[in-house]
Amino acid sequence: MASHLISFRINDSEMEALKQLAEGNESSNLVAQRLLKERLGLSTGSLTELSTERVEEVIEQVVSDRFSRLEAEVETLKKQLQIEPIEPERLPTRA
Repeated sequence: MASHLISFRINDSEMEALKQLAEGNESSNLVAQRLLKERLGLSTGSLTELSTERVEEVIEQVVSDRFSRLEAEVETLKKQLQIEPIEPERLPTRA
């Protein structure tokens, strides 16, 4: 599906009115997009799911999961590379 960019200016009082209609941490752009879609009778369910707060939560979870996997891999590698200490009796003697 093709998408198109719509851009226009609004004055300060219009911007304040727009901000009053925000849901949660919804950005002004998302508020405007949601309102336009609602006026056109289109679904807006996916827009509210894209709030900045939700995106940040998802990013934090992905990063956290990746760091956990990396830590586990590092521990596995440490175990694989770990060399048993050599006992002095087992060292070769000089002639």
